[in-house]
Amino acid sequence: MLRLNFMSYTPHGCSLINGQSAPKEGGSFESRSRVDGSLLGTFTSASSGQVSQALDLATAALFETTVVAPRTADDHARLLTEVGKSFEARLADIKYAGSHELAYPAGRADGETSRALFQFRLHAEGARRRKRMAASISVALDGSINVRSVRVPRGVAVNFPSTNFPWGIGVVGPDLVEPFREGCPVVVKASSKHPLTSELLGAAVVEAVKNAGYPSGYFALIQSNDHSHGAQLMGSGKVAAAGLTGAASTGRQLGAIALDHGAVLHGELGAVNPVFVLAEKMKTQAAAVAEAWWGSLTLGVGQFCTNPGILFVPSEGLEEFEKVLRAKVEAAEPGTLLHKNTQASYDSNLTALRGVAGVESWIVSAKVGGGNAVCTPAILKTTGKEFLANPNAMQGEVFGPAGLVVVVESVSQMIDAARTLHGQLTATLFGTVGDLACEEARKLERLLAFLKAGRVSHDNMPTGVAVVPSMVHAGPPPASTFGETSVGLSSRYSRPVCFQNERDELLLPELQDVNPLGIEREVFVTDRTFGQILYWETTTEPMAAILARVKTS
Repeated sequence: MLRLNFMSYTPHGCSLINGQSAPKEGGSFESRSRVDGSLLGTFTSASSGQVSQALDLATAALFETTVVAPRTADDHARLLTEVGKSFEARLADIKYAGSHELAYPAGRADGETSRALFQFRLHAEGARRRKRMAASISVALDGSINVRSVRVPRGVAVNFPSTNFPWGIGVVGPDLVEPFREGCPVVVKASSKHPLTSELLGAAVVEAVKNAGYPSGYFALIQSNDHSHGAQLMGSGKVAAAGLTGAASTGRQLGAIALDHGAVLHGELGAVNPVFVLAEKMKTQAAAVAEAWWGSLTLGVGQFCTNPGILFVPSEGLEEFEKVLRAKVEAAEPGTLLHKNTQASYDSNLTALRGVAGVESWIVSAKVGGGNAVCTPAILKTTGKEFLANPNAMQGEVFGPAGLVVVVESVSQMIDAARTLHGQLTATLFGTVGDLACEEARKLERLLAFLKAGRVSHDNMPTGVAVVPSMVHAGPPPASTFGETSVGLSSRYSRPVCFQNERDELLLPELQDVNPLGIEREVFVTDRTFGQILYWETTTEPMAAILARVKTS
């Protein structure tokens, strides 16, 4: 074992299965610091037998927590609260590990771990409030209908964590907290790019599961640099749903396997997140727009899934815009990407975009880095006419600090270009009041919102993703697989079930007549089957009061 001189923790380098470190059965791989190249630890990939064991234990844990000794939404809230406590107790080590494994600065570690801590609180409170249980009651006055529905755990869940957000969208990200909120056991296939951070986060969850009184099989962390493990998990027939933040090719492959075996994979697969700057905005505030775009494009060395990779602008104001960007590129120092493979992909994808007919290498850095810090920004340029001639080739994602500026002739040409875009996580409009009053601008916004993107931002760049119930961090394919958000409060890990003619005292509290929890419920009342709709509201009222009022109205 390796003792890290900057941490209080000694990594064991193993998977976590059944609440403990698993035997070393698979091949080994190293984690090295992207900051100084030092060895952070040697890790053992799980064997296929250990993956199967984790799934069997999760299946047994699901049976225990839903059938044998059912856990309530309040229990799930307590579990999430315990995860937060265990995470916070390891916070210094968790930050340091992630910062070394992915070359992230202290500010990024502070911000992302704060996000994670809030995420635990948000989902715990969401569980307490039954915010996504969707209780619904339908009755007929003649007694012919008594149907009541609620959402229940979908089943065993798998989390394929993000590489670029090790704390906020990693082991303890949305694809752990959301299934925990819904009552689903989780098996995590850890990223081989940050196994030390994953081990620390996994240890926090193991402790939380124990402290909350859940079975030890309710959580497992699979350390792995074996790509076959993903296919094994999704093809096992024991997984109901999974979440993946990663490459589109991986998402499509695993999503197809999942569907073939009765599972659903929710993939957040990246995008180019177009930004449209309208004429008056560009004419009067070109420098401010350039500053904002540069800051978003290069945030975290451009390694955000919401990175605004394409910018559509009119020609008026372009000279001032270019002046700001040239100064920014010239001053920028080479940066370090997450992994050597990330750097290789950046170089390859940037070269491919530069090679597209009509694309000009407009503003590039002359600086040469050293060590791992070799990534330099690049701004490419084309025209609206050239973009429309070859839109597919020009909207390939370049994961890193590179962007394409498309100089258009009109808002109408922006609309034509937007119609050719693939599904996006975000789309952004920058415009003055006058710009946005134009009917063509309103058409552009409607096109982006209804056909192209999961989130439409106005006058602010898309790289900030607020963790709130209303947030949508998804989009039409290929940005995500099903368009259901991976940030905020969704219902991806639950399914509806209805109870027909169940005796009131046997129902879940959420569906009982007196509404003992005081939650909002959809109530539908008709006089008879296929009769008149007498009442249809969302309310906290007990059924007796509703029915008495309906009968006398």
